Amino acid sequence: MDEKEKQAIYFVLIFGAFATTVSLFLHTLRFKHYISPITSFLTYMSSYLGTFYGFYLVSNIFIKNIDLTLLVFLGMLINFGSRKVQHTYQVLLMVFFYSYRYDLFPVITKMFERQSSLISGRVVESFLL
Repeated sequence: MDEKEKQAIYFVLIFGAFATTVSLFLHTLRFKHYISPITSFLTYMSSYLGTFYGFYLVSNIFIKNIDLTLLVFLGMLINFGSRKVQHTYQVLLMVFFYSYRYDLFPVITKMFERQSSLISGRVVESFLL
């Protein structure tokens, strides 16, 4: 991961946190008549535009790690189902990633090393540490 990609990730984190927390603060300012409704709306909207722009900046990271992106997307879809299925999926992924990290199933490890970029050492290290 180069410096530009790290900056893009920080950009998403900062604007994502801003968009999440600023809504209550802006509502309070608007309710107390310190700012107008239009100012409140424009500030709130700009925080989301910044977040969406940040996702555009990190899209190349998603494409580089498409298999990991698909696992996360599948997990997002599973989150709309029952909790039992959610927990089962999360535990299976945890077991899979740890088994890869500690080379518990060499056949699976070799299969992914040849076919996929899924679990490059840095990606797994960052998720499991």
